[in-house]
Order: sequence, then structure tokens, then C-alpha cells
Amino acid sequence: MNKITLEQARIIGTEKAKNIAREIVDATIYNIYVTFHKCVGRRMDKETKTEFNKGIRRAKYCMKTQKNNYMVCEARAWRALYRTIRKACPTFQGRIKRPPGDPFNAIYSYMNSLLYAHCLHAIIRVGLDPSLSFVHAPSLRRRFSLPLDIKDIFAPYVSIRLGVKLYKRLTKDPERYFGKAERKGRVAWYLSSARRKIVVRAFRGCLRRQVSYDNQKIALGRVIVMEARKLRRAVLEDDYEYRAWRM
Repeated sequence: MNKITLEQARIIGTEKAKNIAREIVDATIYNIYVTFHKCVGRRMDKETKTEFNKGIRRAKYCMKTQKNNYMVCEARAWRALYRTIRKACPTFQGRIKRPPGDPFNAIYSYMNSLLYAHCLHAIIRVGLDPSLSFVHAPSLRRRFSLPLDIKDIFAPYVSIRLGVKLYKRLTKDPERYFGKAERKGRVAWYLSSARRKIVVRAFRGCLRRQVSYDNQKIALGRVIVMEARKLRRAVLEDDYEYRAWRM
């Protein structure tokens, strides 16, 4: 076990780890808010925007009162966003995964898997242990939970924004781009292998896109690696205060 892994294991459950978890969730809620107002909900009606803002306020209030389980607060922000996506993607009836229950869920789940893999690569690249996380807990289904922490910071900008954009393009001809099958007693939607290339191209293009980071423009793919480096520094240096990426 190397020094970084030992330090990660040492701070789990400490006040330092709680502060990191709080910062990750706070940045995720902020990015959800900005993604809606800048990308997803710009043309939506006033009532939808008002309801979304109420959901975000509930999530922020939760952050003020919650002491440990910040995922509860993050979930409130995601629910507020998912309710608005129904306006942009009419077939979307809520987050349904394993298997995806509609075209948007199929695109969104696949996009999230690509983002998760990129975050895992960044974590391994900087020497962090992907199984030692701050927000998400490891599970039998997915023992590498640290990539989920980083993924959620970027998912609003990457998976949601691109998911809505691709939904409008691919559902113009759903029989061409999607397949359906009976899974777990219900209809599951999935992207055909050939059509996944469209999502992969959009994802790679997003990683090349220049975004603001510490008052400079940097490709998003590099920003994710730098985010992992900041987490490593927070683990190793007692006096370093971690600040997550915000749009």
C-alpha cells in the first residue's frame, strides 16, 4: 500500500474528509443550477424555472443543516433538474437505469459511463486509490466509488447538456438509433453499437472543449485530470483547502 492510499484511508471519516465531501456536493449542486439556466432551461416557461429554483433552494438549505450524508442534498438538486428535463425530452419520465427506460435515459446512462471511465483514468493517473471515496460508498456493483465523486461534478455540464442535445437529434428517427427489449418485466431502451459512436464523438468533442479554470482556458479533459490532482493534494497536505471545479 503506497503513501497516497495510506493517507486516503487515514482521513476517511475525519473532519477533513467531510469538508471534501461537502465541497464536491456543493460544486455539483452549483453546476446543476448553472447547466439548467445556461443550457437546458433557457427557453422554458417561468413556472418551470420557478419550480426548479425552489428545488435548488431546498438542496442548499439541506447543505446548511446536513452534517454527514450530503448525498441527500445532492439528490434533491438532481430531482429538481430531472423534473425540468421532462419539458425538453417528452418521453423522459424520470431517472430509470439498469436498464434505461426511455431514449434519454439510454443516452444519459451511456454518456455517464464514458465520463466515469475518464474520471477513473484521471484518478489512477495521479496515484489516488479509486476505491476510497468521500461522497459515494463502494458497492458490490461498483467498488471504484471515487470516480463517482468526480463524475458528479462534471455530469451536469457533460452528460445532461449533451444528453438533451443528442436526444433532440436522435429521437427524430428513434427506430434508426434505438433498440428495445424486454428487461426485468418492462421495456428497456438502448443505443445500437453503431449509434453509440455518435455519443462517443460528442463526448470526445466535449473533452476537447475549452472551459474556464483558474482564470485560464483549458480543455475539459485536462481539467478533470487537474481536479484529481487537487484531490490528491488535499489528501497529502493538511493545510491545503480543496475547491472543486465550478462552471
